[in-house]
Amino acid sequence: MTVSVRKGQLDYFRKKCKANPTEIMAMLLGFRHSADYAEVVQFVYPDLEISTRSETLVSGDEVDRIDELAELLGLEVLGSAHSHPDYLPILSPTDHRLFKDFGDLIVGVCEVPKTGRTRVVFWTRNTSLPCDLVYEKEKKKK
Repeated sequence: MTVSVRKGQLDYFRKKCKANPTEIMAMLLGFRHSADYAEVVQFVYPDLEISTRSETLVSGDEVDRIDELAELLGLEVLGSAHSHPDYLPILSPTDHRLFKDFGDLIVGVCEVPKTGRTRVVFWTRNTSLPCDLVYEKEKKKK
């Protein structure tokens, strides 16, 4: 699977991850162009009911709000992305369970080390290999 994202949006997500000592989360809106290509157009940051160093929880009302926003924008909720403070950008056992339960197409995980650069890796349910990441060109504002 190849995941296309706008570099500016991914950089903003990485900065938010680095600035928060607890896990943060974003819902990923965009297009599923084919079985092996998805384009993330927008990161939407829901209000979290729970945010600890090892988990986040979004209310059903927030999920409904984001679903409605995606529909209004003509986009699809492709999945989510969250941070792993001081942990590798791999799916934890909880991530695997939630991935299966919610049926997301993709999940992004941002490694937030104590020192150094953050790193985001995208995953699908169907393989143990990470997705290929490509950057979509930003549209210039007039």
